Amino acid sequence: LPYACAAAAPRGGGDGAVFLAVGINGSLVACFLGAGLATRKGAMISPAAGDAIVGAGLGLVAVAGGASALFGRPATALPGILVVAGSWLVRAADGFCSPLFYRRIHEVSGSVDVLQWAGILSIWVVNLGVWATLVVVVSMNYA
Repeated sequence: LPYACAAAAPRGGGDGAVFLAVGINGSLVACFLGAGLATRKGAMISPAAGDAIVGAGLGLVAVAGGASALFGRPATALPGILVVAGSWLVRAADGFCSPLFYRRIHEVSGSVDVLQWAGILSIWVVNLGVWATLVVVVSMNYA
């Protein structure tokens, strides 16, 4: 998100810190709202719908941030707004889907240990993704 916000910031409009702040803070609220919706009795998860929402959010971030990084900083704030909106979509879906996935893992396994190791595995997968992204970004030349 920091790199996408910096790339999508309009020319002469700073380094994208405002987009980053709105994206991060708004995504926390979106995650909280999604988790609140997941607490409803009978809340059901649809992996296809969750994947579609996350895919749409990631698509917004990738297209807006990537196009700005490739073709130069935009003249308007629209790409930055799209990056922020994409981050909110992803976090809202995360907030909604994650508790339901973990609830389902516990229902199927009946074991807190399996649930704990599923959480640990997911943390390692996310960390791997973050570090791989960092390696790609650091290896790029933004001159």
